[in-house]
Formats: sequence, C-alpha cells, structure tokens
Amino acid sequence: MSHHPCANESLGGVLVRFAIYGILSLALGQVIVWKLNSVGVIALASENGMLEWMQVGLTLCTAGVFARVYFMGKSGATVFGVLACVVAYAGAKECDSFLESFLFDDAYKYVAGGPLALLVFFLVCRGRDEFVSDLSHAIAARWFGIFVTAGILLISLCQLFDSAGLWETFDQSTALREAKLLVEETSELYVYYFLAVAALECWFQSKGNALPAATA
Repeated sequence: MSHHPCANESLGGVLVRFAIYGILSLALGQVIVWKLNSVGVIALASENGMLEWMQVGLTLCTAGVFARVYFMGKSGATVFGVLACVVAYAGAKECDSFLESFLFDDAYKYVAGGPLALLVFFLVCRGRDEFVSDLSHAIAARWFGIFVTAGILLISLCQLFDSAGLWETFDQSTALREAKLLVEETSELYVYYFLAVAALECWFQSKGNALPAATA
C-alpha cells in the first residue's frame, strides 16, 4: 500500500499552518516598511543592519529545528543533521562582516565552515548505509520542496541583486546604493523566512510520523 505524505496529518492543520505562513509573510513586509520609515535604509539594510541580524536569527532557528528533528531519531535523521549544518553555515556567512571586524577576512569560512564541514563528513560517514534512501524519502516530502525553492532563490535572485553588473547601467548615486542594499537584504530575509517554513514543516511531518520509514 502506498504511503500518502499527509496520511498522518490533519488537512485542516496543514491548511491553517500555510495560511499562518502567508499572514506572517505579509506582516514581515509591513514591519519592513514601518522600520524603513522610522530608522531609514542604512540602519535597516546595511551590513550588520537590522535585516541582516533578522536573517541570522532565522537561520539559527531553522538550524535548531532541523537539529531537533535529527535528535528525534526519525527516519532520515542524517539528512536533517546535514541540513542543520548547511543552514548554520548560511547564518555564519551572514555574520561575515561582524566576524571580520574581530578576526580576519573571510573568518566565517574557517571559524564556522571548517567545523561544520567536518561535522557533515562525520554524519554522512556514520549514516552512509541509509543516506541515499533517506535522501530519497526527504525529496518526496513537502518541506524539502520548500527548502530547495528557498535555496534556489538564495543562489540566484539574491546573488543577482548583489551583482555589480546589474546596477552599473544606472546612475551610481547614494540613493541608488541605498535602494540596492534594501532590495538585497529584503530578498535575503524572505529566503531565510522560507527556509524556516521548510524546517517547521519538516518538524511537523516528523512529529506526526508522516515521513515513511526507510526500508532495510
């Protein structure tokens, strides 16, 4: 018998959660506009600004949720541990200028990236017998699609906004530079929001045993 991905979840509960995600997304936009009017673009969108620290907070929460699912010991635990490390590294990258002010250039790559890479290697080696099967189950889950979508946005849209070539055809005025910062940091914030949504969906599905058990 096939295992429906929502078999152990209430349809109403799923719909309510997604409605809440949408409402929070709209509220996030309103908060950004409100803070923009009260503190200005520089305080909001510059390096180490409010938006960037909100991104760091979301990545830490997201990594924490994935780590929580990993320690729950559900099917596919290795995948959740690896994703926790990946998101934690993204959070460290958002702290790059903060870490560089105390340490050295690209400090996040060594202070966070090195240990996290070793941890990923350890997790994959320990769970290597089930990793491919677990990954297949994860790919079939709803949360994984959300997670991958957020990742694609991060490496495409956000990098596009951060590209100097995109803005070279415009007048390089101070106002334009501030607009660039605002667009870049806001888009990144929305990406990390959807990563957090994916982690929450992962937790809800694992808690309800919605993920099919890996076969031997």
